[in-house]
Amino acid sequence: MFHDNLRIFQKAAIFHPDKPAVLLIQRSQDDSFRPNQWDFPGGSVDWGEDHEQALTREIAEEVGLRVNSIRPYHVMSRFRQKRNRLTFCVVYLCQANTAEVVLSHEHSKFAWCDKTMLEAHTESSIYPPLGLEALRLRQLQVGTSPYLEGLLERF
Repeated sequence: MFHDNLRIFQKAAIFHPDKPAVLLIQRSQDDSFRPNQWDFPGGSVDWGEDHEQALTREIAEEVGLRVNSIRPYHVMSRFRQKRNRLTFCVVYLCQANTAEVVLSHEHSKFAWCDKTMLEAHTESSIYPPLGLEALRLRQLQVGTSPYLEGLLERF
């Protein structure tokens, strides 16, 4: 299943525990992959991990948070002809247990973004596929599920 030509990773739209906001993090300026770009927390699935284990590990490593109510939201895929690589990204919705973020060395800033801030980050520097996903999350029709209704009503 894992191969050099296949990459599987996940990202999390983490909702603030007390207010209508989603967490974005900025990659450090010396990061070799997308320096200074805003992004959702997340990362690769290691061999032997299931997606939820990998997601909670990456969230803890990158922002020091524990999360609950983890639900898959969307799957994106992209084939890059130049690299002969197929990439899958599973985007999850989840709730932070606390708002106290502790950034890893890989990141320089974080922001709990409301609708306006999320849109500003999406239009400027967030990684494009996830920026579009953030906008879709913001514009999603309420009523898809009780879980989503509760989270999205806050937006």
